[in-house]
Amino acid sequence: ISYSKAPHNITPTETTNLQYTSIHTIHRHVQTARMSTIESPHQDIATPELKIAFSIEFEFGTPVVVPNGPKGTRVCIPVNPGGKFQGGPDLEDFYGDIIAPSSDWATMYDDEPGLVLNAQLIFQTQRGKMLLAFVNGRSKRQEGDSTRAEIHSSIHIETGAEEYKWMNKKVFCGKGRKEGTTVRVNYYEIL
Repeated sequence: ISYSKAPHNITPTETTNLQYTSIHTIHRHVQTARMSTIESPHQDIATPELKIAFSIEFEFGTPVVVPNGPKGTRVCIPVNPGGKFQGGPDLEDFYGDIIAPSSDWATMYDDEPGLVLNAQLIFQTQRGKMLLAFVNGRSKRQEGDSTRAEIHSSIHIETGAEEYKWMNKKVFCGKGRKEGTTVRVNYYEIL
């Protein structure tokens, strides 16, 4: 077959480009069709309300850094003794200490100004009840001052303490900050 005699005088290179363009156009139409089948936000789902559940505050110790691993730079950050937690207006009796061996096994990436948080904190209430808190989130360093960071996280809790078992079924969302070696976060129940 002579390319000059092929239908419409299209060369193999032009055929490939045409196929790519057609596939790309079809893909774009499929994506548009998918996007247009829903609305955001869903009108039948209420905007969440937040209610303060508790706050935490602690100092962290000297991090141990394992640099440049296959999943980023790992940073183990120990929580120093003396950390505290305090319940909000309806949980005034929920308070106590954050005890050892609480720590954050964070990950740092070269292209991000902060950490991906993966902490486990042990709460011991004033009555000796134990709760294990799993924290996931991100901290973003303040531009121009690496000693300060904004924190967004979620926390879920495991406990066998009867009066706090309701927390096993909740995910709390948190907003806080790091200033120097001090971390302070408010956690909210999503209503």
